[in-house]
This record gives sequence, structure tokens and C-alpha cells, in this order.
Amino acid sequence: MKDNRKNRVLDVKSNEVHHTYKAKWEKKWWFSLPPLVQFCLTYLWDYADNGGFVSPERIDDFNYKIFGTNEDKFLKEDYVLAEANKYRNIIRVVSDGYWLFEDYIRVQTRTISFNCSNGIDRKQLSGNQVKGYVRPYVEHGVNPETIRGIKTIILPKEDVLDEGEYGYNRALYDLVVADKKFNEADYIEAINKES
Repeated sequence: MKDNRKNRVLDVKSNEVHHTYKAKWEKKWWFSLPPLVQFCLTYLWDYADNGGFVSPERIDDFNYKIFGTNEDKFLKEDYVLAEANKYRNIIRVVSDGYWLFEDYIRVQTRTISFNCSNGIDRKQLSGNQVKGYVRPYVEHGVNPETIRGIKTIILPKEDVLDEGEYGYNRALYDLVVADKKFNEADYIEAINKES
């Protein structure tokens, strides 16, 4: 019987596809990195969620896949982080311990403004792209307006703030407003004037 495994079509799911920044190979901040760190960062990038978050524990997985049980060659988290940020701030460590690729969102989408006014919770109307990119920031407690490449976030309208199964709208609002240091009523009024 003929072995067709070499010619089998890939089974590609939507969460397994993302963009990469090919021009990094022309940038000093990238080509100055040790090759193993480049390889490790590329591996981590492939495992990042829609917002660019990845667990640094993935480095252990990388080590075992590359070095097997030869622990003398293993890359350490602090080494990868220090090298990654040596020439450019590539990774931000967030409060829950995850790593955030600072440029991830800019590489994934040309969108620099996210309109969340119709809500980002389940069955709400802000659109799946907006929900997919903004929810990870809420889950990791990061104000999306602090992400390199995002210019503005239009917050959920007041009438949807406390709607939804998972509380994403209120959590997003609280993250952004806490950073803005504005009175809630003044902030909603300012946002509504801009819309």
C-alpha cells in the first residue's frame, strides 16, 4: 500500500494561522539576537494568542523539542527575556506572569482603532475581529490603549456595560478608565462626544 502521509493536505484551523513580520530579518534589533533566541522567539510567537500573550513556560517545551534531555543547553526565561529586549522592547511581562509581544497586534491587523461600543461579550455586535483582539487584553489585565500600535479604543456604550455572560464590557471599561484617571461620568461623556 502506498504511503500518502508525505502528500497529505494540512488540516489548518483558524486559530493556527497568524501573520509574521518578515522585515524583522532586515532590522538590527532582530539579526543582532543570538540565533537560538531568534528561534525561541519565533516559536513563542507561534504560540501567542490573538492579543500576543504567551506563557514563558513554553520555553521549557521549546527546550525539550530542540535539546531533548540535554539540560545543559536549555535556554532560561530570564536570558531569553533579557536578549529579546536588548535592542528593542519586544516583550512586556504582564502582572499575571504572561509575556506580551509588544508589536503582535500591529503585525496581525492594520486596524489601529477598535470600536467596542456595541459590546465585546458573547452575542454582542462589535464584531468577531474586535472581540478576538481586545478580549485577551481584558483577560490579562492590560489596558489595550497601552499596546504599541493601537491608537484608540472606543469603549462599550453605557447601556451594554453590565450586559453579557462574561463581564468583558465592564472589565474593559474599568481597565481603560483606571488608566485615564478620569471620573467615570466625565469619561463616558468625552467618549460619546468623540463618537
